[in-house]
Amino acid sequence: MPEDPYIYPQQVGGYGGNRFAFIAGQGSPSGSIQRLGVWTCKKHIGAVQVTFTNGFTISAGKIRGSHAYQSKRFNANERVESFTLWDHFDGNRLGGIQIYR
Repeated sequence: MPEDPYIYPQQVGGYGGNRFAFIAGQGSPSGSIQRLGVWTCKKHIGAVQVTFTNGFTISAGKIRGSHAYQSKRFNANERVESFTLWDHFDGNRLGGIQIYR
């Protein structure tokens, strides 16, 4: 895990979509994260969806039927310290998500 999980915000991804950000306790929904879903193509992540235990869902990117869907469901007793978003090698797409437990 990184020494400081509260690293300054930095844009990851391209300029063609909508802004997407949420920080726990700063206007984000109450509840814990229940599921993290991503739609991927061969080289990048096209969309991200976060579902909370209270049923609230937020998403970013373009969900396309041609993209493969993958998700991680978190158990009630699991604790996630932080997420890191990695940019794609060309700097204009989301390339990966790392989960620190």
